[in-house]
Order: sequence, then C-alpha cells, then structure tokens
Amino acid sequence: MKKVFAGLIFALGVLVAKANISSGLCYHLTFDNSLKPEFAKGTYVQEYPDNLIFKPGKVGSALELSQNKALSLGNYLGNLNPARGTVAFWFNPKQTPREQVNTIQLWRCGGLSLTMTHRNKKIYFMSASNQAPDGWVWDYSTHSHLPYTLWKADNWYHIAISWDATTKNKRLYIDGKQISKKNTQHIKNYNGSDTEILLGGNNSNGLFDELAIWQ
Repeated sequence: MKKVFAGLIFALGVLVAKANISSGLCYHLTFDNSLKPEFAKGTYVQEYPDNLIFKPGKVGSALELSQNKALSLGNYLGNLNPARGTVAFWFNPKQTPREQVNTIQLWRCGGLSLTMTHRNKKIYFMSASNQAPDGWVWDYSTHSHLPYTLWKADNWYHIAISWDATTKNKRLYIDGKQISKKNTQHIKNYNGSDTEILLGGNNSNGLFDELAIWQ
C-alpha cells in the first residue's frame, strides 16, 4: 500500500494530514492492471468484463472508462459505512467538463453519489435520507463550480468526500482543499436496496486511479 499512500497523503491534505492514513481503511483499489482490491474488509466482485482498458495512471496504472454503464466493484457491506466515512480517488477526464453536454456520474453507493451536471455546471456530493417509493430523495447542498471553470482534459485531479450521519455534516475536497461543507438531515446509516459500489456511468469518460474508502 505504500505507493498509494504517498499519493493520497499529498492529495488529501488537511483531511488526513496528521493521521495514520491506514487507520480505518476499509477498501483500497490500485487499478494496477486489475480490479482486484489490494485490501477489502468486505466481499468484492470476482469476475469483470474482458474488455477493461488499463493505461498509465497517477500512480502505476489506471482504469479507463468510456461506457455509460457504471462498473460494479461489489457489495458495500464491510467496505463502506453509509453512516460515516471518506471516499477518495484520482480522476483524469478525456474532455473538459464544460465540453460535456450530459450528467457525469463519477461514483455512487446507495444514498451517496458524486455527480457533475452540465446544466448547472457543478460537481455535487449528493446524499439521500431515504429511498421513497419513487426513488431516493436527494440533498444537493454540497457542490462546487471548480471542475467547470478550471479542469482541463488529460490532467489528474483528486476528489474526496466525507460524511457523518451523527454530526449531519458532509464535505467535498478537490486536490486536497475543502471546497464545500454543509450540514444536512439527508444522511442515513443504510443503503436500501442499492448495495453496490459503482464507479463511473453516465458519460464519465476518463481514467480512474487509487480508490480508497475509510470509515
């Protein structure tokens, strides 16, 4: 895990600067020519599509996603705590976000989602309080215009989110800096029927590297 930790310590900045970065680690996927996690407290998918593409990444190799369908990394149980946690990864877009004309989903697990929308030109850390009969009821309060104003194609950017149902707080970090912090009632300690950790989907064309999840 040493190589990913070097990159994450730099990228997460104030989030984990003085902490032991392995403390509370639940899941760690390096994407080094494989989707088998280097560490996972829970279960993970054993078989993946044969057409996966790996290219040089931020550290080692990275996974290229270009299809609209999200890639399942397995069940969240043991790997992610819906009530409290941190998710972090590197992303390298093929196009600048402002060139995209559709919603871009980067990551999702149940009532937690990291999505960029062309209409509002923002990146949202969305959270949901419950799964209503017609679907999740989402809170969009944690967001930033940064990707649509500064991001360039073929450049690496680090994204991290943290949430806590007890303090009702959620935060969005980009390149080690806290970009948005909000309090919300819309964080719960369950994922309903959506049990998968999903990477990409909805036009998330680009490279993903060094995914880590902490509790």
